Amino acid sequence: MQDITQFDRQLGGAMQMVVTHLRLGYPTRMIFEKLAQTLPQPAAGIFHRLATLTYTEMEIITELEHINQEIPSEHLRQVVTALWQHHYRGGELADRLEPVAEEIVRKAGLDPDVRAQINVLRQMVASEAR
Repeated sequence: MQDITQFDRQLGGAMQMVVTHLRLGYPTRMIFEKLAQTLPQPAAGIFHRLATLTYTEMEIITELEHINQEIPSEHLRQVVTALWQHHYRGGELADRLEPVAEEIVRKAGLDPDVRAQINVLRQMVASEAR
């Protein structure tokens, strides 16, 4: 088992934010750009890299595999696996990522800055629902 890194503590919450944005109907590019602007480093840098792609699912998965070689993380590997499953089996991406995000948070914890961003997102969703 690998040591839990700052990136691991950010990843679960970042994936929770991706799931929420997907369910709100945001396009992938906008989600990545938003997370690149709001998350702390190193997660912000990862989402910035993803935001520069042309957004085919294969490009995103391939880039995440490269990132996983640079930043070895069993938690990022879980995200990549979920993306591959979505690619081959279909279904709702948010439904594939949500349990992965929850498991990452359970195992790695949650960065306080990411927790604050999740709370801002939840407040935004609640105010839009009114």
